[in-house]
Amino acid sequence: MLVFSNLQRGLGAFLMLCVSALLLFGFELFLQSTDGVVESTVERQIRGDIQGYNISTEYFKNTAIPFGNQSYASTFSPNDRHRELRKRAFEFNYYVCKGGNQWRKLQEASDHTSPSGPIFSDEDLQDGWSKDDTDQQQIMSWIRPLEELVGRKPVRSDTKYIKLRQDKAFRNAAGDLVQETLKESMYFVTYLPSFSTIIASNTKSPSYQLRKKYPGPLQLTRDDIAKRVPKLNRFSDVIWKVWTQLVPNDPEKLRYVARDFIVNDVTVDIMNHIFGAKYRGEKNFPWPGLTFGLDSDEGKALLASPNGIGVYWLLLDRAAKLGRRKLKVTIFSGTEGAYYYCMLWDLNPA
Repeated sequence: MLVFSNLQRGLGAFLMLCVSALLLFGFELFLQSTDGVVESTVERQIRGDIQGYNISTEYFKNTAIPFGNQSYASTFSPNDRHRELRKRAFEFNYYVCKGGNQWRKLQEASDHTSPSGPIFSDEDLQDGWSKDDTDQQQIMSWIRPLEELVGRKPVRSDTKYIKLRQDKAFRNAAGDLVQETLKESMYFVTYLPSFSTIIASNTKSPSYQLRKKYPGPLQLTRDDIAKRVPKLNRFSDVIWKVWTQLVPNDPEKLRYVARDFIVNDVTVDIMNHIFGAKYRGEKNFPWPGLTFGLDSDEGKALLASPNGIGVYWLLLDRAAKLGRRKLKVTIFSGTEGAYYYCMLWDLNPA
């Protein structure tokens, strides 16, 4: 009787193993039938957001290439690797499409019929923000680029390094007093009026910090965020306000906007994707790096990136003042021996 009972248990366990194996085999066939990727709700939404572009899911799959220099073969199993590469290619092409739409809007807005953009007072720059202009920022990565672009090396007397930190109570756009401070919100920026250049080295907007503070189900709506940030809070508005204080007579002569020490994950992914396609196996991409116009996919993706979109808003909101610009972007890695990315926007008037 005991032998029969053990045999019964053994058969039951064997049948369970067979069923599990069949289920796994069926799921593997399902993954293969969908190229290893099940389109998520987010991907469907992204695909739905792309207007005016005939880009299918098949296109995203066909353009999947490894980002940067990371060895995916040693990190992922084949299906995991395929999923990761397809996801990143999907994201890159999403930013290409988004940047293309933004570039078209800039062309349409720069006919001098649009308003001059939001107006901020000197008091707005003080409301909620503490200012420190006593330090000097090292701009080693930019000495050679500026020398080649402008014709001379920048010296300390050319630079004005201003650090803004949101660490005081303020009034929001509606005029309500807000006591909440986001001390990690900051704009550390070097201004070079004689070079017509702005170099942003460390920027974290209040809205970005709020999204980090309240992630997932706690995520705030756009209206909630507007109630909890200073009136002057966006990167494009902040740098333009400071620039007009430093160059009050002809601020429209601004020619270069640069981003230093880029660490944003999305921007780094996009730049890895671009560099990985051009320089496989290399790890350092010094100046002059790679330059793209807005007629290229790379230029469009960089415009829509988190570190490029501030330039978009700067030009769009002030199209009447700044006029039509040709726009090209150069990307490269920092000083020799360092591995961080830099981005330089040339706002050359058309």
